[in-house]
Amino acid sequence: MKLQTKKYELQNNKGFTLVEMIVAVALFSVVMVVGMGALLNVLNANRQAQAIQTAVNNLNLAMEMISREIRTGHNYHCGDSGSYDKPKDCLFGDDFLAFEPYDGDINDPNDQTVFKLEDGRIKKSEYSGSGFSSLTSEELVLQFLNFIVVGSSKVDNIQPKVLVVAKGYVGVKESNRTFFNLQTTVSQRIIDF
Repeated sequence: MKLQTKKYELQNNKGFTLVEMIVAVALFSVVMVVGMGALLNVLNANRQAQAIQTAVNNLNLAMEMISREIRTGHNYHCGDSGSYDKPKDCLFGDDFLAFEPYDGDINDPNDQTVFKLEDGRIKKSEYSGSGFSSLTSEELVLQFLNFIVVGSSKVDNIQPKVLVVAKGYVGVKESNRTFFNLQTTVSQRIIDF
């Protein structure tokens, strides 16, 4: 009887066969490849989300700065025609807005703050259209920027307002673009009598 027990113990302690090892390694490899693919997709999506968030934060900062400066300014001039220091409404809008800043000299025609759309970016000048600097980053592409000005004249009994409309997208690759539409209305802080 002892002889049969030893034979049975020897048969149970054989270990894994080569085929079992190959199957186990193959299954492990497939699981790892699928897992790494999922991890890389998550990392790529995270990078894209961070890039979008950075560009949207840049746009929000630019729009907040534009709104603040419009709110405290006066003598709004919409469009790239005529003298920038003379108020001018535009009910259908333009991608160019000039106005006297809060600390500007009403008698100096060369100190107007100007915002405009150029090369898909918002540009700003503090010297009546000379020396523009970009407010938005290259990752953010504006396809449309429109300033609609109402009530810029002091004799129309309408408080001056500027409606700012921006449309564009974030993302360099066409397949990864995220589109946005943004609109804000800003009224002049100084009461217009």
